[in-house]
Amino acid sequence: MLKINYLARIRLRATGAIQLDSGGEEVLTGLTMAESNFMLSISGQDPQQLDPGDMLLIGQLKHRHLEARLERFYLQQREVRRN
Repeated sequence: MLKINYLARIRLRATGAIQLDSGGEEVLTGLTMAESNFMLSISGQDPQQLDPGDMLLIGQLKHRHLEARLERFYLQQREVRRN
């Protein structure tokens, strides 16, 4: 389970930002458990204190996360229109 508080968990679930992976673990949509924990651990840090490698990785993970959320939203909307 991700290390986030109850209210954050509710908000993230409602917006499709977290989901269960194939192993039943709660993760940020589109990311692995390790990637999700990394993103949450650096989320409160000052970006100017991160090294360039971390900044690049953060950008790639954010992109993959948002892309997965959009795909999930699109598939949900398509299913709603069929019914």
